[in-house]
Amino acid sequence: RLLDERLTLEFGAKGLSVDRKYHGIANLDDFNSNTTRNTAKKDKDWFQPQAGASFSLAEGTEVFANYAENFSAAPRLALTAGYFNPDIKPEESKNIDVGIRTEQGNWSGYVALYHIDYQNRIIALTDPDPLVVASQIYQNVGDIKTQGAEVSGIWRPADGWRLGVSLSYNKSEFKDNYYGYRDDGSGIQDVLRPSKGNEVPDSPKIMLSFNGGWEGEHFFANWDAKYTGKRYYTYTNDQSVPGVTTFDAGGGYSFGPGLGLQNVKVSLNVTNLT
Repeated sequence: RLLDERLTLEFGAKGLSVDRKYHGIANLDDFNSNTTRNTAKKDKDWFQPQAGASFSLAEGTEVFANYAENFSAAPRLALTAGYFNPDIKPEESKNIDVGIRTEQGNWSGYVALYHIDYQNRIIALTDPDPLVVASQIYQNVGDIKTQGAEVSGIWRPADGWRLGVSLSYNKSEFKDNYYGYRDDGSGIQDVLRPSKGNEVPDSPKIMLSFNGGWEGEHFFANWDAKYTGKRYYTYTNDQSVPGVTTFDAGGGYSFGPGLGLQNVKVSLNVTNLT
């Protein structure tokens, strides 16, 4: 801590090694062909640095910045998928976020910007042939860039009451074309997937949420309204689902101590009211 403890600096690093082995009948195809497989995959990254800084502008308000590198081994299901890709590489990412946060009396909030560079991103692929019941194949799809912004705040207008809102913008797109696997009947073939510049599936650009709650001596209630924007579900961005708004609500009663327990509560929650 420096500058009369207004400036805080943090540094660290972490390491990870993941060694997976599988022996047995992995899936229905193996069962039908009486195949027992022995697969193994070891991924490691012993140095993933992280650094962070925050500076106090005033009482309860500070700006912050963080940098972190992360590592994700090939998922365990990659060893038991319909086709095991022994050359699959671990996924890595470099993450940067900056912003400002504050807490003032009965309200608090923050604004943040983030940028993430993924290398060797791993996704699960399936054979697009509608006549084939295909199992998943895990594959590296190259680099993906993600950037966006988040705004969030909570207001407590009176004792027991809470109102919150959050808004996020996210842009996540493929930086490369990649080769996907396809079984044409004569064996596994490489097929070029033209994905460069396309949005990553299931990555809505806009999400907006309103939520609130009330808690009395015994009764409590909460509600939530969430908008999720349009998102694609194909890497070619030719198929999508429209934006949707959902409403959730719940409530209950707290009995306090009883039955040898510190607190006993009964609650009812309804998801997707409409």
